[in-house]
Amino acid sequence: MSMISEILMGLILRIGGYVYGRWKQKVQV
Repeated sequence: MSMISEILMGLILRIGGYVYGRWKQKVQV
């Protein structure tokens, strides 16, 4: 169970950081 939650957390952080970076660029431009 902890392994699955760890993978999910990693995916969320990865996707969240990617979306946040793109959104930040959009706002700046």
